[in-house]
Amino acid sequence: MQMNARLPLLFTLIGLVAGAAAAPSLRADKQPPDPLGGPPFVSAAAWGVYDWDSGDLLAGENLDEVRSVASTTKIMTAWLAILEIDKNPELLEETVTFSERAGNTRGSSSRIGPGESVLLEDLLYGLMLPSGNDASVAIGEFIGRRYLSGDFEPDPDAEGEPPFDRAAYDAFIERMNETAAELGLANTRYVNTHGLDADGHASSVADLAKLSRHVTRHPLFRKITGTRTHTGNVTTVEGETREAAWRNTNQLLGIEGYSGVKTGTTRRAGACLVSIGYRGNDRLLIVVLGSTSAPGRYVDTRNLYRWAWLERGHRPE
Repeated sequence: MQMNARLPLLFTLIGLVAGAAAAPSLRADKQPPDPLGGPPFVSAAAWGVYDWDSGDLLAGENLDEVRSVASTTKIMTAWLAILEIDKNPELLEETVTFSERAGNTRGSSSRIGPGESVLLEDLLYGLMLPSGNDASVAIGEFIGRRYLSGDFEPDPDAEGEPPFDRAAYDAFIERMNETAAELGLANTRYVNTHGLDADGHASSVADLAKLSRHVTRHPLFRKITGTRTHTGNVTTVEGETREAAWRNTNQLLGIEGYSGVKTGTTRRAGACLVSIGYRGNDRLLIVVLGSTSAPGRYVDTRNLYRWAWLERGHRPE
């Protein structure tokens, strides 16, 4: 009985000794106090704030870290389509028919099924507003056909897909990578048109900023990515017409002072956002990659803008 009565005291002494031994280590591991100046803390794993006009970097972290970038991939997909439209403006009025491969693409969707068709102009909105993975494949196949030479031979191992579409899609991916190299995007490699997680498919904050500054100088790209809602006419397999209504996933467009560019979310990439903010003629471009949640990417981005505007001399109205 006496031994049992002493147990609580013994345990207390052991705990005090252990705590005393651990305390110096805990104090040694403690980080310096948070600085009162500089940009805000954000949840994003990598981010950058740039002057849109000059491309100068204001602040950032892990700018060249090679990362999955989710649907920000579609910035390049849309850009290649727009480059072809510049060569042949009549392409906007051409009809794009969805293959089985396109219509059955998983993930975010423009909700156009296999065998249905839509004008390329409308499909660009279906690509960039609801972030249609299906639309990205359809555009890749459609534009990719223009890259193929006349001596194309069907692939006998096309796994039931229209072999011409498969070859066209692969040609489009190849052109995405060629264009990335031409623009000096050293950390970027594409293996698909939509950004679904795939080994080897990656980019970086710095590359996305460089690409976005380049493409947002084009009026059609700005118009599409700055649009909040768009309705397109879809021709069904039966030849009937139905409407497809698309809403932009970029929630910043509901706030004055923001425009494009693109959202993106996958398990590997986290929540991503490339955006442009403006105060009068003063424009910034911010890239956040790997935010911890979809709402978090907007909090990260808006906090970075608020800090940057104050740093550039803008004052609360």
